Amino acid sequence: MSTLDQALAPYEKVAHELAFLNVDVEGFERQVFASIDLEQHRPSVILAEATEPLTERASYCVQTDKIAKGIRLNGYLPYGR
Repeated sequence: MSTLDQALAPYEKVAHELAFLNVDVEGFERQVFASIDLEQHRPSVILAEATEPLTERASYCVQTDKIAKGIRLNGYLPYGR
């Protein structure tokens, strides 16, 4: 398994221009966000479908979720519904 940083490495010259990041990984959102340096790769918009691992049950709470906290620390404004 590779990290998102590793997947973007071959595109290093244009990866800083990343405009949209869609994360739909069926419960493995935390692992994906842990694998990308959001200071190096700065997508304008990040869309993440957060579910419990291997289920379709929503697992997010914008105020307390670790993903939202990590996104906030990197200068993004999380929004959830």
